[in-house]
Amino acid sequence: MFGLVIGMTRMVLDFAYVAPACGEDDTRPGILANWHYLYFGIFLFGIVCIFTIIVSLLTQPLPETYVNGLTFWTRKLKLESKLEPTEMANMNDNEEDRSDDEEITFSRKVVDWMCGTGKSEQREPTDEEIAALEKLSNLEESKLEKYILNSSAIFMVACSVFLWAFFA
Repeated sequence: MFGLVIGMTRMVLDFAYVAPACGEDDTRPGILANWHYLYFGIFLFGIVCIFTIIVSLLTQPLPETYVNGLTFWTRKLKLESKLEPTEMANMNDNEEDRSDDEEITFSRKVVDWMCGTGKSEQREPTDEEIAALEKLSNLEESKLEKYILNSSAIFMVACSVFLWAFFA
């Protein structure tokens, strides 16, 4: 969000202050007149990296059970326990607890419905759901799949670099 706000501010300024024609004085703010957009992108990348590191250092780390399988080093570890979504919600100390008596606004119901975070009755998963979850959490791939995915990734990076270089 931090980078989005800075980038959107730059974009709004870019649309609000039109670039002068050749030979005219540039009366735009310095961030527009003196900084090329690619230099600003590098600056924004650095600021967002620093902001991310600061926020990461100031927040409490998640327990190992929550990040198991999410990082490169833990990708092949099997899940030791099935975590309930309510356990993850209880970790956030800043989250407001809504009592059953409290009236929920229509906009909050829409957001809950769209995000799937509304109150729902808890039930035990069926054997089919457990099997599907285990299949989805499996990160192993065959040699053919690995070849196709790696080739596609290299192709997409090459296309991205070409488009960036061509249009910059």
